[in-house]
Amino acid sequence: LGTTSIAANLAHALAKGHRDSRIAIADLVVNDGDVRVFLNLKPTYDLGDLVKKLDRVDADLLNSLMTPYREGIWALPGADDPEYDDLLDGATISTIIDQLRSHFAFTVLDCEHHMSERTLAAMDAADRILLVTQLNVAALRSTQRSLAICRRLGYANDKVCVVVNRYQSGETLSLTDASEVLKCEIFWKLPNDYRTAAGALMKGIPVAELDASSKLAWSYAQLAAKLAGVGEVSRNGAHRASVRSLRALLGMRTRA
Repeated sequence: LGTTSIAANLAHALAKGHRDSRIAIADLVVNDGDVRVFLNLKPTYDLGDLVKKLDRVDADLLNSLMTPYREGIWALPGADDPEYDDLLDGATISTIIDQLRSHFAFTVLDCEHHMSERTLAAMDAADRILLVTQLNVAALRSTQRSLAICRRLGYANDKVCVVVNRYQSGETLSLTDASEVLKCEIFWKLPNDYRTAAGALMKGIPVAELDASSKLAWSYAQLAAKLAGVGEVSRNGAHRASVRSLRALLGMRTRA
């Protein structure tokens, strides 16, 4: 559905719109995270290294473990070592997010694509959840299920934001159809621009660096501005639920 692409481009758009602020992007996908690919990173450290030192982390240590990118973006790539699949539980993810929140103006989290304990912890801690979908039956059915979980968890309506990716007019299903099926408003739509998105991925750069004048780059800038609560961007570019209850809801085993 393009969640990692959205995460990387959203982080870049937030950085462009807040040039005096530091922006973090953290890849919470263990063993299969692609943030480093989308930003062409060659990190010295990753999420696994932070986990090893989590008991003594401070601002300096956090900075030393993250990979700097352009525009004031700092990236925390996902752990490639499969051993961290067991070490990275919900409590650890919550602690990492608290650290990032303390030292960065905005933090974008790229989560796993299923309701793992880690994903639920991240959703619990987040100010906004971008639930990505597309205008097809399979994607909307999956989004229905995700929304139902969010509602059962008691998340406020304005915390969960449905984003339609790869939108193009003339689809069999319309935005109105999607809104009726999901029983919520569509928060944002990102236009379908395969050539620009694929070109950016091939170069390992955000869309706005490939073509700042594209509709897709402009849409990312507008989405970032809406999430940050600022005014419209010019075309030229300038609740918390407990993790224990989440586990209970999905039948997960609570760790000692």
